[in-house]
Amino acid sequence: MRKLLLFILLACTLSYTQAQSPWDCAVKKGLDQGSNTRLFLAYKSSSNADKEFKADIRFRPKGKYRDFLRKETRLSTRGDKIFVLPFSLPKGEYEVDVSIEDVELGNMYHVTPSEVYKCREQEVNISDIYLSYNPLAEKAFGQPLVNLSLDKDKKQLYYFIELQTARAYSNLNISAFLFKDKNSGKLNLEQMDTYESIYETSQNLSMRKLEKAQISDMLEVGDLEPGEYLLSVEVFNGATRLGGVDTRFVIGGDIKQLMRQEGYIDDAILMMEYILPIEELEALLDNPDYEAKKVAFDKTWMELYGDEADIMMEEYYSAVITANQLYNDDFPGRKGWQSDRGKIYIEYGLPEVKNVTINGKEYVRWIYAKWSLSFLFEKRNQGYYLIE
Repeated sequence: MRKLLLFILLACTLSYTQAQSPWDCAVKKGLDQGSNTRLFLAYKSSSNADKEFKADIRFRPKGKYRDFLRKETRLSTRGDKIFVLPFSLPKGEYEVDVSIEDVELGNMYHVTPSEVYKCREQEVNISDIYLSYNPLAEKAFGQPLVNLSLDKDKKQLYYFIELQTARAYSNLNISAFLFKDKNSGKLNLEQMDTYESIYETSQNLSMRKLEKAQISDMLEVGDLEPGEYLLSVEVFNGATRLGGVDTRFVIGGDIKQLMRQEGYIDDAILMMEYILPIEELEALLDNPDYEAKKVAFDKTWMELYGDEADIMMEEYYSAVITANQLYNDDFPGRKGWQSDRGKIYIEYGLPEVKNVTINGKEYVRWIYAKWSLSFLFEKRNQGYYLIE
């Protein structure tokens, strides 16, 4: 009975997460006149009906509750669409939250980029990297890839950046490097400090004062292994580095197979703590033989979810990985999925988020209207703690 209830809860959670995710977002630096930041909101429609939404957008300096910039706007579409919203921000690091209301149905959605947005000032003004499957610059800058989990069947990926200089340079060198995270096979996406270089190219460019130029190239990604990759572009004037930008993307693999890998299966078992009692976790971990442990691991998922075991395993670990990306900074020394916000996200999906003030102190409240649930988090010592 307990396992049946767990199955129902997790199934509701994952279906709710999917229902709550027709939206995705990205924030990128651009060199448009009058603005330096572009917010991209990508909407995936389930029909071609006319839809109208209200968006509440907040840019907050990293680590602070107060909004630096808040904007409300209406969005209208028929079918899939990427909305581009320009902003002008001073130099700094920002946390970005977007709440979106379906005007007709009243559904609330919450989306946020997986990383803090960095608005830089450099000697040479450099936009962020725009990734696209389309080789045309205007398409890339207007509709870049928002969800950077690439399809396995894609063979080519294009990148674009813009440069603008305040003085003349006779010979700029622009170098691009593609690195693969050595830990990607372990899906250890929160630790990105061990890379191996797999691609390098460079080109020279002469620029006049206040001139703007576009740089682009194609990456062959069809033969790349599943995992996480870092693309870095550096700008030099002789031996002097003038600036650089980077971006990450993931080439999808089979999560079920990756979870079963030797050297990672223990972590995969530990991540099951929200759906297994501690004694069953310990029994799985205590098995000293890898092959026997893998068989027991698969058997446990089959006992929990039967014919749906593979589907539930993939969706569950996808939620764990997302929690690692979104909430990795919540508790120092602990991973994002182990944090209070990570646990609630894994159990219930994406919330509606509201900042509240109680007795002069700032809190964050997560709301799940579907279940009439809410959770209150207090920020202490750079971490978010569930208090209610």
